[in-house]
Amino acid sequence: MEKSQRLLDLYLPPSEGFILESFLATTYQVDFEFFEEELLAAALGVRSPISRMRAFRSELERRLQTTDVSVLYDLRGCERLARLSPRIDPIPIIGRKLHSKISLLMWVRHNPDGDVADRLMRLIVGSANLTRQGFRENYECITPVDYGGRHRSPRTLLSSAIELLRQIAAESDSPQLKRQIDSFQQRSSSLPEGETADDDPRDLVIANEVLPRMELRWAELSDSAPEELTLVSPFWPEGVTAADAIRDVIGRFKSPPTIELVCRGAASATGNGWVPEFDADVATGLKNKIDARLFLRAALPDAGMQTLSKIGTPMTKRKSMKSARLSQRRSQETVQSSVHCMPR
Repeated sequence: MEKSQRLLDLYLPPSEGFILESFLATTYQVDFEFFEEELLAAALGVRSPISRMRAFRSELERRLQTTDVSVLYDLRGCERLARLSPRIDPIPIIGRKLHSKISLLMWVRHNPDGDVADRLMRLIVGSANLTRQGFRENYECITPVDYGGRHRSPRTLLSSAIELLRQIAAESDSPQLKRQIDSFQQRSSSLPEGETADDDPRDLVIANEVLPRMELRWAELSDSAPEELTLVSPFWPEGVTAADAIRDVIGRFKSPPTIELVCRGAASATGNGWVPEFDADVATGLKNKIDARLFLRAALPDAGMQTLSKIGTPMTKRKSMKSARLSQRRSQETVQSSVHCMPR
């Protein structure tokens, strides 16, 4: 599919004439109003505007008559169900925390005789919850992979996703959910093995397999450490063992000479930019445990929501700051002697 900066575009039909047959998604948090009115409407190709609510709901329900839609969500992450179509199967997960965000979509196109002429599948894996905030406000990382037709994407990724979905769905007795997973499995088994391009994702694994697999994939690329390692996350470990946990990740890549940690940002004291929010004790402890230059960089918390005149001119060169609010518990001078803070 064509590259796009709008996450919503990843859920659009592959081309004219394709009808959504199955939509299966997992998420931690879900806003069903957003899911129905924007995400599902896009995948279904609903043309009636939301401003004409009666016409919109009528078209939505009509298109759902031939579509299976199931959403698995963490019960602890969903505050309420709002205006949920009876044709959508919401499945709460109450056992192990469900934090994965996987979407599987299947579209079909019929020939004039009514038979299926084409069937395309799309696997979407990323960090965005099925919420307005996840799709419109946050920094998110999303990877779409298409299957069927002229696409020759690696089948192993799709097979791994289906198996993971089957594991997550084990505590559910939904017949529709089982039917959807079986259908995706059947279609997947008929696909060719596919090919992996340079920019294709390599693996889809569960949490405890991430670090070993990253280490393996880097070893396939090089026998040496990378010149620079950038780790991006809104959440960083805390407590007395936090520095050891981050050092373990760095060590998987043979201890690169330059480490960059991208974290949440806060307005600087002068109001001219953003500074990283990071626990000072963890930053100091990590600096003492690694033989590398350590940089902290703030992600702009309101990127795309304000003009540069409101947030100040971005600074693109790396340089140490004379003041940075990394932690309320430690003095600014102590932190700066340990790490470099890069303003935005």
